[in-house]
Formats: sequence, structure tokens, C-alpha cells
Amino acid sequence: LTTAMATGPSVARPRGPSPRPIAFVDDQPRNLVSAHDHVPDATLFHLMADNSLRELMPPPPEFAVVVDDWKTALPKIEKALRDASAGVREHALQLAEPRLSASEPLRKAAIVLADDPSPRVRFQLAFSLGEANGPEIVAALVKIAAHPETDSWTQTALLSSVRKTSVQILVRLANDRTFANEALLQRLAEVAG
Repeated sequence: LTTAMATGPSVARPRGPSPRPIAFVDDQPRNLVSAHDHVPDATLFHLMADNSLRELMPPPPEFAVVVDDWKTALPKIEKALRDASAGVREHALQLAEPRLSASEPLRKAAIVLADDPSPRVRFQLAFSLGEANGPEIVAALVKIAAHPETDSWTQTALLSSVRKTSVQILVRLANDRTFANEALLQRLAEVAG
């Protein structure tokens, strides 16, 4: 998010009138305060590219999670994936997404969410799993596809993540006698080629 306007309204704008969860990472304490003023329930992270500059800045606000680098952020993101709030889990997946292929702890924490009671978390997970590979990723995507509450939006998210695994997922679902979504099987077959 790069903007010439105040940070708070810019952070609030993607939420709109919905209760959509927001996570925001910034290196400027004043931007975190502005974000908090406009979206009090946002998950805020204070992360600086060069920690030697931290002593030259005002301290980060108490409500911000302070991380020294992405390596130290990973356990905090992993913890957020287990949070009681579905909104926090959803945003944690967004933060974890580009790091899933490199971080086994994040992958393990993420794939558990294939059974999450929140459809929004499963929807985000279907998108996020496209960033990683492996049999556990295939199993999680199959679980999401077979979930009785998987809607067309989640199916589309899932299809966006199966570029490398569509054949494996198609075979597993086709061999599952309890899976009855022929339309999704057809769409997977089209992706598989």
C-alpha cells in the first residue's frame, strides 16, 4: 500500500462496510497509529527493513506486533494461524502465503485450516496453498474441495492453486465414491488438460 493520503483511511478503504479483517505491516509508528485510529481491530505489525534505524524513531505503539525481520515474524504468523478469531486466521494466511513454500512450520499450521469452520478461512487457504507444493498440499486441497460447504467461489480459488497438482487432485476426487460434484471434476479436468 503506497499512498500520498493519510494511512488510516487507506487501510480502512479495502474493508468498506463489511467486517472484513485487516492486517497491516509498516515501519512508521505514526502510520500504525493512523491505521489503528481508523481500523481499531486491525492486526498491525511494526517491521523495519533496517533495524539499526529503530533507535532513531519513536517507539512503536503498544497495540502493534513488533518483528525484527520476516524470520522472526514467521512464529507470530504461525501463532495467528491458530487464533480463535477467523478473521485473524484469514489474514495470517495472507501474510503466510508468500512464505509457505520455504517454511515447513507455516505449511503445517496452514494445512490444518482445510477443516476450518469458517468458509472465509477455507476460501483464503484455497488461494494460499497455490504457493506451495507437496503431498500435504494436495491432501489439503482435496479436503477443501470435498468439504460440504465448498461453494463456487472457493472452487474457483482452489482451481487457481492447482496448476501443478490438478491431475493428482482430480484422480483423488474421482476415486472418492462419496464425492459427487461432477462440475468441479469437469473443471479440474479442463485445468489438467
